[in-house]
Amino acid sequence: MLVGDKNITPPCDIWVPDFTDFTLPRKPDGSCYTDAHDYEAYLDWLVDHLDANRFLLSPQQAEIAADPSIANLDAGHLGLYLGEAAISQFYFFVEPWFDYPADFLSDPRPERVCDPRTVSIDSTLMTIVEDQPEEEGRWALTLEQFLVFDCMCWDAEREYEFKKLLLPSGTDIFSDIGWRPLLKVAVGRSDVRSVKREALRRFHDEFAYMCQK
Repeated sequence: MLVGDKNITPPCDIWVPDFTDFTLPRKPDGSCYTDAHDYEAYLDWLVDHLDANRFLLSPQQAEIAADPSIANLDAGHLGLYLGEAAISQFYFFVEPWFDYPADFLSDPRPERVCDPRTVSIDSTLMTIVEDQPEEEGRWALTLEQFLVFDCMCWDAEREYEFKKLLLPSGTDIFSDIGWRPLLKVAVGRSDVRSVKREALRRFHDEFAYMCQK
């Protein structure tokens, strides 16, 4: 993925939510769908919505979709995998580590936001490792990588909060809304409606499970 003038490739489990599509179904009377009473109808709508619409993959999403470790998984498995990766990273990045200037992603030098000599970022999810062989450092991040994806996730979070304010009061927002371009890739691996529907159900179940951890 080209960031500024550098090609920065994330580990495949660092996924940034995409809120470009914020479409939600409404009932004929204008009321919203709810998890408890309308979930089955929502699944039907979501299958049709993903099938009927084209979602452009961002450069990062295209890299994820092309990752050989998930390229051959069927719709159901990728639906489950998406749930696990999405929720773990989204909630880790929910607050920014630093104050990023508006043009940071076009010039992502760490010294613009911190002192690289003294900054220390420790996490059970990721460790900053410099000059490590690719096969050993696949799940580790350099400081520059960390800052780029922290900034990207924070930008996505701000977009989410803004679009949420535009929805009618009481509208339920389902967890797939940040991951629809990748979910379309997942369910597109099957032509069977019931398989697509089950993949999306598994995604929601996994997302809900991770929220409770």
